[in-house]
Amino acid sequence: ENGSSNKGQTSGGSFGIGKSAAYACSDLRTVFYSSLDKQGIESNIGVTRLVSYFDEEFSGWTTGVGYYSDDNMFTAIGKQAEFDSEYVRNKSGTDVYIMGFPEMDNLYNEIIISILKNFLVSIWKNKLVVKVHGNVINKSTISSYIDNLNQYEGKEIKEIINYYYLLSSANPKVLKIPLNKNEYGKKYGFEDGECKLYIMEGENLNSRIMITRNAGMKLFNQDHISGTIDFTGILMIEGENMNRAFRMMEVPSHDAWEPGRCKQNVKLAERIYSDLRKYLREKVKTNFAKTNSIKMDAFGASDFLPDKIISDGASETIKEKLMDQINSVLGKKMKTKKKKKPSRKIEITGDKGGQHTKSGKKNGGKQDGSSGDNPGRGDKGYKYIDIKERIICKDKEKGLYTIKYIIPRNAKRARLDFVMNGEQTNYKFPVKDAFIRIGKVSIKSIKENKIYLENIFKSDLVTIDLKMDFNQYCLMEANYYESKK
Repeated sequence: ENGSSNKGQTSGGSFGIGKSAAYACSDLRTVFYSSLDKQGIESNIGVTRLVSYFDEEFSGWTTGVGYYSDDNMFTAIGKQAEFDSEYVRNKSGTDVYIMGFPEMDNLYNEIIISILKNFLVSIWKNKLVVKVHGNVINKSTISSYIDNLNQYEGKEIKEIINYYYLLSSANPKVLKIPLNKNEYGKKYGFEDGECKLYIMEGENLNSRIMITRNAGMKLFNQDHISGTIDFTGILMIEGENMNRAFRMMEVPSHDAWEPGRCKQNVKLAERIYSDLRKYLREKVKTNFAKTNSIKMDAFGASDFLPDKIISDGASETIKEKLMDQINSVLGKKMKTKKKKKPSRKIEITGDKGGQHTKSGKKNGGKQDGSSGDNPGRGDKGYKYIDIKERIICKDKEKGLYTIKYIIPRNAKRARLDFVMNGEQTNYKFPVKDAFIRIGKVSIKSIKENKIYLENIFKSDLVTIDLKMDFNQYCLMEANYYESKK
């Protein structure tokens, strides 16, 4: 049946779309269904779903649907399908045979990774058992599949490993926080324990929280929680009231929540979702934010401070002298300079003991892709655009940095130039590698101190992890250019 469901308010899927997924895997758009029901009745039928077209001979549009059946009334054939001579179903259920399945390299591994990525929590909660080529993936065996993964094969693999560690580890640093309705949800009718949050802090984690509902299937990774704390987490919504509320916001593809889908009370849905994000941010901040201040040396400030450590007694004497009354003020007239140099501000940022200073100056560069001593020479198809960016030094010795900025407007392409602008030099920082951690942009290429970007969308919050061929503190800045066409 299409467009209808007899599933309850808290069920995982009820849009009637999943049943069509098999056709997307068939180059022939043909699927056979073979069933054995509880009363021992066998049946099978083939269904083809093709694109409709106008048939001039019959002067009408074709329906695009064909059946391999027992008669013209599309009655199912009264026995099981016999495509595999080594397999006969002897328990009630349905087998789906996909005709024209496309050739894929390492299909077995791809299926395993897809299962672990999308149904990790379902398997861990013992709600799902999967058999692949005779191998069983369940709560007892899943650890062996996780152990075979290599975290260096990609961000997705590393996320799977970290998420499993959250679920299975007894490490006290992994926090398991049940919902307190007084902190979130009481005004929406949610009860204590309707969701549980697993979070941990650690270097180079994805700073996102995987969202699941009652069935345990991964919906999406909730981001924009903290830009300064490295952490990862899982939110499992298990209670009936929360499941019902968020199911109403779920899109048919089960990978996002859109409050606008709740036609009857959109404002209420928006508040429920907004308050959940606030709750998650607060939990991360409360448990992982550093309360102690980090001592940093302002770049160049040591030139004006004494090398000797003054004793407590001397310190007190100096304090008394500084508090003496001012007797007189000496003034001197200065001639006003005719030409004012561009102002320059120094911003100091740090991350976990790291330090970085950035020179932020008013736009005095040319508009043809140049700034200062024209670092953009040779790329005349770009023009300089002023942006507000933040550069954080993660590890000075290894040359690891992170840049964060907001794209000012849409463009076909863009470029970031990393330079040190000084009075006597315009050093270009060689970029060895770069990785998009947050944002829709993609890296097209890296050349010397330049990163060329594509998929440039206005207001996109971008976070890029960088590896520089440089290991000193300095006045680093990123010049942003966008393509003229």
